[in-house]
This record gives sequence, structure tokens and C-alpha cells, in this order.
Amino acid sequence: MAFGITPLRVRYPEGARLSCRETFGEPYVLGSCLGLCREENVTCPLTPFNSSSCIELPSARRVFTLAKENYLTVALRTHTDAGNIYTNNLFSCDNGRCITYDKVCNLADDCGDFSDEINCTNHFKCKSGEYIPHSAVCDHKEDCKDHSDECENGRCSEWLIEQWYLKAFGVIAGVVSVLTNVYVIGNNLRCIRKITTHIKMTNTLLIAVIAIGDLLVGLFLVVISCVNFYYNRSYCLRR
Repeated sequence: MAFGITPLRVRYPEGARLSCRETFGEPYVLGSCLGLCREENVTCPLTPFNSSSCIELPSARRVFTLAKENYLTVALRTHTDAGNIYTNNLFSCDNGRCITYDKVCNLADDCGDFSDEINCTNHFKCKSGEYIPHSAVCDHKEDCKDHSDECENGRCSEWLIEQWYLKAFGVIAGVVSVLTNVYVIGNNLRCIRKITTHIKMTNTLLIAVIAIGDLLVGLFLVVISCVNFYYNRSYCLRR
């Protein structure tokens, strides 16, 4: 609240809390700065003004005043039929520009130096620099240019096979299946020359076909296990 400024009143259901993690722009600014957020450790993105703030605004509309905590703030003067109205819904960028609350913490660089996004807790910052919602992280879609929303962020599964018991099962089942079915196929091939009836020949060939199918499944498990161990956690970036 600043001197000479029309008081800002926010209507909100008593006892209710805003999910600031999923809120952007003006609702996030008001929720985080007024303590209306459901989550903990939510920071208010507003920063103090100085004499060089809002340099792009016409001097006739820019009015400096003091907030009740005795720091400088800027009010925007708007002329109406009822007289002048002074509002201070402005955010001070580090580069001297000012933007309105609806452009703060909205995943876009409206200031031009990212200072409107740096102190927000409602987004994930990609290693390549852009901002995305938390809901877009680990959703199996590459939203960041460098894929850091899916890889190398410590939050997503980065292995081809993540669980240790599935890794063990893949190796053991694959090796056992290959060895067993190689023996079965070889044994059936040796017996074919001794078969004298059509029924027994048919049964032997069916067993051989089933064994070949199981052998291929075993080889697949072995290959997948080898690929998993070879790529390690780099699989996420190479896929």
C-alpha cells in the first residue's frame, strides 16, 4: 500500500488457498505476495523501485510515492472524468523498464532481461534458458530445446529400464531362454533324422517353431539389457 494510491482489495474465499504452482501472471503475483498460496516456500517476485525505474513511461503519467514500508514505488496516473486515478500494479525490471503484473511470472521474458521470471517458483527453468510449467516436466515430451525437462534434471527416469528388479529379470530370463531354447532346437534337429511317422515329425517341428520363438524373445531381452547398461543414464539424451 502506497500513499495516494487507491487501495487494492482482493476477494478470495475465506480459508481457501491458491495453487501458485499452477498460476501465472497477476494471480501469481497477488497470491504469492499476499500469502494466499497453498504451497510453502513461494517467493514474492516484486522488487523495490528506484529513481530510474519505468524509464519508458511518459513522465506525465509516472508518479513516485512512498509505500508504507518507506521504500520508493511508482504509481501510474490515469485521467478519467472523475479525476486522476493512481495505480501501482507495476513491476520494476532490473533494466529499468516496468511491466504490469499480468506479465510477471508468465513464462515469457517480458522485461527483456528475464528479471520478471527469475524470482518465480511456478516454473521450471530449462538449461537452455526458457521457462516451462512444472506440469510439462517428466511428461515424456521434450518441451525444452536441450531436453532438460526430461533428461539430467534429477526428477525423471533416465534409464531405458529404471527398476533394478526389471534389469535383473531381463538379464536372467534372457540368458536362460537363449541357452534353453538353443538346446531344444539342436536336440530336435538331431532327432528329425530318426523320425519315421508323420505325427511325430509334425510334433517335433511344432516344438522347434515354439523354441525358435522363445529364442527370439530371449535374444530381445538380452539385447535390451545390454543397451540399457551400455547407454546408462545417457539413454534419455540419445533416444
